[in-house]
Amino acid sequence: MKNRTIEDLSKENKHLVAQVADLKQNLDRIRIKYKVDSADLREMSNSIKTSPPRASLKKKKSSKDPVQPLNPLLNPDDDEQVEFEDCDAGIDSDEGPSKRFEEGSCQ
Repeated sequence: MKNRTIEDLSKENKHLVAQVADLKQNLDRIRIKYKVDSADLREMSNSIKTSPPRASLKKKKSSKDPVQPLNPLLNPDDDEQVEFEDCDAGIDSDEGPSKRFEEGSCQ
């Protein structure tokens, strides 16, 4: 352990006191900033709760444009009738399935 004089200890003490004062100032700045920030947040929150919603954010559903299903077969209100070819018709026949596909049906 090193022998320190009263002057050395006094200088070190002054230095530590200055550091503590700086830390206290930084802490006060942080506290003030936090209080301002939290007050701003509270004000913003209250203004959001009390202000009416913007019209541009609302989406109104239009009865004129109903949502169309991606698959037209799923639309029960469609007037168009969908016809299917009977691809199983010739399975038991003599021509067989390969003959039917060569002719162009059920491709």
